[in-house]
Amino acid sequence: SGSLCAGLHISLVLPLGMVKALGRAKGPSKRAIAGCKTNRGVPKCQTAVEAFCHTALRAGTVTRAVVTRALSLAEIPLSRSRRNVIPAGMEAVQGMVLGLYVYADKVGISANTRRFPYLTRLLQSFLLSERGDFQFTSIQVNINYAARLHVDRNNLGASLIIGLGGYTGGSLWIHDPAGKTLRTLGEDIRQEGFYRKGTTWSGRCVNVRNKWLEFDGNRLHGTEPFLGTRYSLVYYTCDRFKESSPAARRVLEQLGIRFRWGCAKYQKLRLAKREERHRTRKRLHEEHSIGRSIGPHLVDQDQIVYEQQNPKRPGSMAHVLYERYKHASTVAEARSLGCRSIDLCYDHDWGYLRILKLHGEPSRWDMEVKDADKIDPATTKLARGKAFVKVRVKEMASLHAGLELPRKALARLAARCPKLRRLSAERWLRADSPMAAVPLEVLRVLLYWASTGKLHFERAHADLLASSLETLGAVRMAQRL
Repeated sequence: SGSLCAGLHISLVLPLGMVKALGRAKGPSKRAIAGCKTNRGVPKCQTAVEAFCHTALRAGTVTRAVVTRALSLAEIPLSRSRRNVIPAGMEAVQGMVLGLYVYADKVGISANTRRFPYLTRLLQSFLLSERGDFQFTSIQVNINYAARLHVDRNNLGASLIIGLGGYTGGSLWIHDPAGKTLRTLGEDIRQEGFYRKGTTWSGRCVNVRNKWLEFDGNRLHGTEPFLGTRYSLVYYTCDRFKESSPAARRVLEQLGIRFRWGCAKYQKLRLAKREERHRTRKRLHEEHSIGRSIGPHLVDQDQIVYEQQNPKRPGSMAHVLYERYKHASTVAEARSLGCRSIDLCYDHDWGYLRILKLHGEPSRWDMEVKDADKIDPATTKLARGKAFVKVRVKEMASLHAGLELPRKALARLAARCPKLRRLSAERWLRADSPMAAVPLEVLRVLLYWASTGKLHFERAHADLLASSLETLGAVRMAQRL
């Protein structure tokens, strides 16, 4: 299925009076198209869509069918400015902002608001008729594209969305810790410390076709693939609305957007958002500064692969070093080419370094305990599925994307550990997984045990190993230590 498809023919049932009025409506004159204005500085009807919206507003008929028809008439321009939503393989999308906009240090009325004043009023009246007094400063209009996973950093409070048109699919995926639909990021979300390349997030898919939905645009979200003609309207509040000029506020008022500029609720939301971002930055700094990374625990025999496009700042020493060691296939080779311990930590944490094969044997051992029990990996929940499973271990920061390990090796381990047998592949990565309490060095011991039936470990680490075995439900083996 694709996200774009040829448009569908839309049949509308309109009141007879409105049909007659539209039939009498004349096309825009050349002078109107040139941009003549009303006394208040708002353009007159310049296009067919503006004439249609003007007539609909005068008739007091603002239904979903009317709004859909208006959107189908609108010649909405291609936009390249929202780089964070443009689907892979596309250079631009058909969409625009009506009302207040924020870009870099600018806050004002968007150009398309002045181009489509009656469409703006129609969409405002549509919301008012269906959802009453929902407060907003802006409307995002989208036509026929499946926005990739992104975060709307400039939104404040709840956003309100509805999908219109003749299409199938196109649900909205929203990050939700309680959700069961997983999505893995293929890129870092700029300026968002949590949403990093390679991380997997739980969420839920919500059908918004002809349905209103309130959601938090500051959380990761995106559009599922669809077929047909899909329009979506997103009503939201710009978090920098306080910076808007009196003139901009007057224009919104004239368009029927009566935002409560001095409302205490939005002042509190602005402060809460600022504090939350401060806490996030502090948490990220603390997690990286205390060395919560598996980088220091990698051994020379671990097989690795680097992102070949150098992500470091050109001209920096880190960039020079990365060029030298980015072709390494093992940790030992990377070190020999100039990779430092701090580079291993940083590159792995940010997804530039991926472990292809974890060396499944303890680096040092002076104790051996044999396990004669026969196991059957086919009885575990990992018996079937993709070749690799992401696993969380104790050294990983909460934002870590996980360690990819062979499913077959983990299925053998699950067969020996009762608490892992019914664990789904998705659960191995979660913070509440039994594996999240197991150190990486102990994991090497356990993988070797799962493969050979032998526990090889250092006497000094016996208590730590026993504790990990108990956590995984292998109590009998723990007692033998």
